[in-house]
Amino acid sequence: MSHEDDVHVEQTATSSRSQWRKAHISTASQNKSRSFNAKKKKASFSKKNSSHTRQDSPSAQSRVKNDLHSSSQELLIPKEIKAQDLDAQARRQLLSLSKEHADTVARHLVYAGMLLNENPQLAYEHAHAAYKRAPRINIVREALGVAAYMTEDYAQALRELRTYRRMTNDYTHAPLEADCERGLGRSQKAVSFIKEIPLHKLSKAQQVELMIVLSGAYADLEDAQTGLKILQNVKTDKITKELRARLELVKADRYDDLGCNDKANSIREQWLPVYEQTGEVDYFEEDYPVGDFVRDGGVHS
Repeated sequence: MSHEDDVHVEQTATSSRSQWRKAHISTASQNKSRSFNAKKKKASFSKKNSSHTRQDSPSAQSRVKNDLHSSSQELLIPKEIKAQDLDAQARRQLLSLSKEHADTVARHLVYAGMLLNENPQLAYEHAHAAYKRAPRINIVREALGVAAYMTEDYAQALRELRTYRRMTNDYTHAPLEADCERGLGRSQKAVSFIKEIPLHKLSKAQQVELMIVLSGAYADLEDAQTGLKILQNVKTDKITKELRARLELVKADRYDDLGCNDKANSIREQWLPVYEQTGEVDYFEEDYPVGDFVRDGGVHS
């Protein structure tokens, strides 16, 4: 498994999970759910399989068989999880529901967010429980999509995240959508999708994340040279050291792909300790203005 596959999936999902949490869970709930952040990984972007085999993951298959429609049991939510833990703006999306119904959906969403890192399978079940009660609410579709991604059901994740984007015109999860295409063995489609994304709708970190996915897609297509060029075109002067470390480690994979092992090892020697010390990137805490962070030619190479 390459560093890029191992590093990319976990951090992409983490970044999106952080946004979901920051956007929809109140400060009180955040303080209770630090496990929602990525744990420090040893240069590992994924605790799961490489993107080349994600569609065959047993967790996705078993979930489809056992969790989607087979259980009529009500999922238990800890009593300390309150509907008020969901961000006020997010709760307003539930006003079309009865109060009891809205409170139940909110609690499922909050608990799903808290579980994503430690128990993505159970997080999915709570997100799906919210979906069964409120299938037309955009934050519910978002939660279900991210949770499906974490359980490696890339077909459902892509479907839900695409629906969320079309409902809201929010491109937050575009890197996940593209990575789902890779997971489904459609790397050329991932490249085409990324080229159509309006970069100005993404934060700086999201743009960099997208380029990491694009580089991996080109590598899947046996064009590591273009994959490397994509990463070299990323502007790194103002991104966080955490994100820079991940970018450099994926760049090392591209050098490996091209047979430049000494160069790859040199990069890892410099940046692996940085990644191990930091280990997570949080899109929502960056104060950078939105704008293109890819040099000319970065996407359309």
